Amino acid sequence: MNEPMNDQEPLYASNPPLPHPPFNDDILRAFFYGDIFSQAMCERVLRAHWDPQRTQEYLALQEQFLPGFKHYRPKEIQALAQIPENLWLRKHLHQMLSQLNARHYHFEAAHLSEVQLMTFKQGEGLDWYSNIGLGPFALRKLCVFVVLSEDSAYEGGVIHALVRSASQSQGNIVVLPSIGTLCLQKVTRGELKILFATLDGDRPFR
Repeated sequence: MNEPMNDQEPLYASNPPLPHPPFNDDILRAFFYGDIFSQAMCERVLRAHWDPQRTQEYLALQEQFLPGFKHYRPKEIQALAQIPENLWLRKHLHQMLSQLNARHYHFEAAHLSEVQLMTFKQGEGLDWYSNIGLGPFALRKLCVFVVLSEDSAYEGGVIHALVRSASQSQGNIVVLPSIGTLCLQKVTRGELKILFATLDGDRPFR
């Protein structure tokens, strides 16, 4: 019969101590930044070309791999057309998300996803949900929401993240990890337009 372990003897005493894991207090945080997109930039985004066929194909993909997507998504979503006139927006979003990732999260992520325009009309909102899923959507690491509508164009529609919320105005952004949760209160007047994109990696979270 084995002798009982000596309580005073440290476990794995014969092995070198394990290195202390680095802490990242931002890993689940959402950050709200104001005036990232100027009024002129917001108007330019709203005038951008959107691709109906690409929209339908991407909606079908999301309904397949994002559990519950068809139940919580807004009725009106458009995918950005992959044309030279829209390249400036993809470059701007990619650079911005890469900088925010380097500042806060340090995920292995380098690829910008499809860029989508979501329109929330009176009575529409988002219940608590996350933006990570299965298949290609398991590669999502970082999400951004850009408020494009003028403040006077709507009421309600306030974005809340699980660990933080803040007031929002045109040009503000909300950035959070794809595993984080958020909601958007129902719009009570007018319509709210939100730009959405993710920064993806080559491997899922593990």
